[in-house]
Amino acid sequence: MASFFAMPLKAQADPCAAVLCAGAATADITPPVTTPQWGYTNRQGLLFSASGVQSHITGGNPAGVAQERFVRDKTNGEIELYNKEFVASRGIHLRLQANAFVIQGANGQRVAVVQADLGGIPGELHKAVAKRIAAVTGIAESHLLISATHTHGGPGGFFQYQGYALLGGDEYDPRVFDAVATGLTNAVVTAYNMLAPAKMASTRIAAPGANRNRRVAQWCRNPEALCNGTTPTPASPPAHDDDTTVFRIDTATGLPLGVLTQFPAHGTVGGDGNLLFSGDNQGWATRKVVEGIRAASAPLPDGHVIVNALVNGAQGDVSAVGSGFNQYASMEDAGMRQAAPVLSAWAALKPALRTDVTVDARFEHVCFCGQRIDDEFLYDGPAIDKRDPMWDRVAPYASLGATIVNGPRTTPVPTPAQGNKTPGLVGAGLVPSIVRLQTLRVGDVLFASIPGEANVQVGRRIVNRLMSLPGRPWSTVVIGGLGNDYISYFVTPEEYTAQEYEGGFTLFGPQSSPLMEQELTRLARAMIAGVPVAPCDPSVDAGDCLEHLAHPDTTAAAVTPVAPDLGGSAAVVAAATGTARLSHASMVWHGGGPTAEWRPGADRVAIERLDGSEWVDVAGDAAGGATTIRYEKIDGKHTWMTVWDVPADAAAGRYRFRVEGRTATSPFTFSPYLLTSEFDVLGSNAMAVTVTKGSSWTVRATYPVDPAVSFRIRPLVAGTATLVVVRGGVETTLTAAMSGGVANFALEAGDTLVGASVVDAHGNTGAA
Repeated sequence: MASFFAMPLKAQADPCAAVLCAGAATADITPPVTTPQWGYTNRQGLLFSASGVQSHITGGNPAGVAQERFVRDKTNGEIELYNKEFVASRGIHLRLQANAFVIQGANGQRVAVVQADLGGIPGELHKAVAKRIAAVTGIAESHLLISATHTHGGPGGFFQYQGYALLGGDEYDPRVFDAVATGLTNAVVTAYNMLAPAKMASTRIAAPGANRNRRVAQWCRNPEALCNGTTPTPASPPAHDDDTTVFRIDTATGLPLGVLTQFPAHGTVGGDGNLLFSGDNQGWATRKVVEGIRAASAPLPDGHVIVNALVNGAQGDVSAVGSGFNQYASMEDAGMRQAAPVLSAWAALKPALRTDVTVDARFEHVCFCGQRIDDEFLYDGPAIDKRDPMWDRVAPYASLGATIVNGPRTTPVPTPAQGNKTPGLVGAGLVPSIVRLQTLRVGDVLFASIPGEANVQVGRRIVNRLMSLPGRPWSTVVIGGLGNDYISYFVTPEEYTAQEYEGGFTLFGPQSSPLMEQELTRLARAMIAGVPVAPCDPSVDAGDCLEHLAHPDTTAAAVTPVAPDLGGSAAVVAAATGTARLSHASMVWHGGGPTAEWRPGADRVAIERLDGSEWVDVAGDAAGGATTIRYEKIDGKHTWMTVWDVPADAAAGRYRFRVEGRTATSPFTFSPYLLTSEFDVLGSNAMAVTVTKGSSWTVRATYPVDPAVSFRIRPLVAGTATLVVVRGGVETTLTAAMSGGVANFALEAGDTLVGASVVDAHGNTGAA
């Protein structure tokens, strides 16, 4: 597999001595199509029969295009062998991104904070990226935070433990690992090369309606919850955390670099029937924020980069909220709910921008080796069964609860160090037992990383503990969820007794979360004291001295032996046809195989409009979400389809798809091709209009919501409504401006409705 890591190095090692500097960058980490996806066990092809898979896998076609041959239940596994056990991915809805900030504080320390559109971050991946960037950027392993969005539309195949291979996303594939590691490395190195004097400010703001607790009855087991049985009382704190942290970062000259944000949510708006790579709700949130900042900051220099790097939070029992007419529209709606408060905060932070910002970090490896929890952090409450001879220790072995198969399952006889969990899958080496832990400070905000998915109450206990430390230089603590490593869930000991899904996946027993609280406090205290993390003492606990065993080195680039593509030359199979706004245009073609066609960071499909005698770019699949790509191997030919969801404001005229691809003519030899297919875009008359009669006449207009027409959320723009009534025996025409798709008209006695029509700001119409 070709490496795309080819960045020029800075001639000056430290261009920002004694001043705050920042750089931002985005890189593509989408591996080749047919790489299996992470997260949903229902995609496991070996565990489910073909009919069982088909009941879950419905084709993954976001536009509902009537292409029967694109709805097979499973892509053949022999296609370049990316998928071995799991169903292969079939295309791309949203490219997966690595969004990075490199920040050098006025104190001279330098950190990198990176969002990765992945299900999790294996420690080997963190180590590989840290090693690749170290010589170029001077950023130490301890100062690199990579947080996964936990999208279930990201790749599997890059975890090296059999537990994840069996249930989480297929066997380890060095080609996939290298594709992801290279993208993450490119993001950090590019951000470093963009370092320049900067200013920054941060705040916390609520994002109401953007997430929810998916396991309230389990949460009610916590004494802080103040529930009546399994129902929160009015005195209860919220069962979810909808606060989002927002850092606004500008250059010293006033150009926006973007935002560093933190928000807790599962990337599971897209269901297990989605077979298209997608950043899900978080992928949309980052794009919507960048679009909003860019629109509010125009004009900007050509090529100016704006980034939203999103750090996850304590999201173990927290799901994103999105509503739409299909899962793809719901992903976008969920992202918009997250983006709106971020944009408000970004605008409000401008007067608070400052340059006296320092950064700092502490880092260690933590072993789940059966060690006893310190008395200060030991959970000794009623949820612990003292018949367990190891009740005060973390487990020295991982155990997956039987809840994964049969729902909540507890046992009356405790399992040593695992309490009331009914074991479902137990074994050494299924998951890592040594993980990375980090505290990273940016200004007055402290990120406390969790190597997995902490439930909201676990996060609150850690935050409260770190906020109570004397002498702390931070005013806010947030959880850096799914940070730097991954060992599944962390629930409170009280929640563990329920043995719901999250408790069953808390692999090292009920004292796992107290261990996280203990060790993060250790790191925070070292930061307050300004001293390195104290080395472990083998005479006290040999388990904490196994750091040198943590995570084997996996830094070498993979080589992909690409077989020649069979079945003839690239050619258009189904040409595009004329289409209206608010509908879709599509094109089907024969091209190269998945690896030959892999083009990280570059458009494979561009939509162009004819302007006079020139074709001008309108959209493409690399950055936006309006263009999807689908793949199947049909009759021995690599068959691709692209769909463009035509926006409401597309100018009427002549358009074309422009496809740049490659076929493999022999191993390691590629032949480029260029295909085009033209079509016309027309105005739309598909807006739906309804009229209701109450205290006034109300006209409501909506864009089409038929999934066979659209896979996008389409917020109605401003426009004009016309109402025709018979009033006093005379047909009368009334007009009013629409706001949010609604216009109200005064009602008079005896009015009789004749009809209504609307026109939006772009000339699209509808009538009733």
